[in-house]
Amino acid sequence: MPNAIDECVRSTAVNFFTQGNPDYEVPELQRGYVWEEEQVNQLVRSIKQHMVLKKNLYLGTVMIQSKDKKQLIVDGQQRITTLSICFGCMR
Repeated sequence: MPNAIDECVRSTAVNFFTQGNPDYEVPELQRGYVWEEEQVNQLVRSIKQHMVLKKNLYLGTVMIQSKDKKQLIVDGQQRITTLSICFGCMR
């Protein structure tokens, strides 16, 4: 019987957003995007502070489950969505 976590990969946020172009999906059981302006501002402030200090920032765990050729976001949806929106605005 396979383990609940089949494969654990350590990666950076940059790698996460630039490796290939997988189609991520949020499973129906997950809540929708609920972050308010304060949570977004807190994340952006943390990123800015660490950039000024030239230190790495731990953004937390992101869990992705491969299922039926889909990449399901099990944990980290709020951060992934927020960073995706920020990157989209920078284009």
